[in-house]
Amino acid sequence: MIFRFKVREDGCWEWLGRIDKAGYGRSGDTGNRLAHRSVWEAMLQPIAEGMTLDHLCRNRACVNPAHMEEVTHAENTRRAWAARRDENLCPKGHLKVGDNLTSTGRCRACCRQYQREYMRGWYERKKLAQAAGESA
Repeated sequence: MIFRFKVREDGCWEWLGRIDKAGYGRSGDTGNRLAHRSVWEAMLQPIAEGMTLDHLCRNRACVNPAHMEEVTHAENTRRAWAARRDENLCPKGHLKVGDNLTSTGRCRACCRQYQREYMRGWYERKKLAQAAGESA
């Protein structure tokens, strides 16, 4: 079997054949096989009963076996939800959606928190400067 893919800078082997609506590569004469499963089985081993492949790179069109791990369906689903959740969180854990986004795509809660801390420091510096000016 011949596999056609393009190696990207991030190491993903991007499938050059048919891609389905969900973003997965399709292989076989009728496109009935998932390309990443075909490549895994051709290069490594058959996928165990009840197991599936998790794209660790989160690129569904990637067929690089080094970017996959054989896991249960439940684990694959858990990881997918965790990745989706993390995409919508800022580094401090605030949701990055709707009203919590600034026009530049920053987390509004973090911006407000930073502003409060900055102003608190500004007031402290102002008080210190006034106290130093009054005592002189």
